[in-house]
Amino acid sequence: MVFSGHLKFWFILLGIVMCYTISQAHAFYVSVYAVNFSPDRQELNVTCKVFTNDLEDAVKKKNAITALSIDAGSSRNTKKMVSDYVLERTKIILNDTPAEMIFSHLSWEGAGITETTLCHFKITGVTHIETIEIYSKLLTELYDDQVNIVNVRVGDKRKALNLDKRVHQGKLVF
Repeated sequence: MVFSGHLKFWFILLGIVMCYTISQAHAFYVSVYAVNFSPDRQELNVTCKVFTNDLEDAVKKKNAITALSIDAGSSRNTKKMVSDYVLERTKIILNDTPAEMIFSHLSWEGAGITETTLCHFKITGVTHIETIEIYSKLLTELYDDQVNIVNVRVGDKRKALNLDKRVHQGKLVF
């Protein structure tokens, strides 16, 4: 009987730890932007990588809905809500001129609580980049400690910005 009592204790403890672990989304809040200039195609490719569960929470809040699943089977309406959210919270200014980001598609990496959604955009008609200013308030309405890291590549030059709720825009000179 003593063995089964200890075994019962360990199973209960394991269950509590698992429930706590599952209920915790992740310990940090970060998105990563990859911004790459393609001079031969005269376009700027912008990919925003964000934890899927955080993105779902933000889109649900923005659209006042209670249920949303962002995955490969997402409807056109869901994809539009996602792209609208990202476009509303992300702005790019090229050479002191506001640029229009065009939604391309969504893709995914990982699984479970570490699954990320990649939101792909492009800006067309870009012949050169001298300056790029990036504004990102992605998820800052949900998480005070949200960090939005922006990696920019223009030719062989690479620069980065670390944006957050307090400092949500930065300018890079190339």
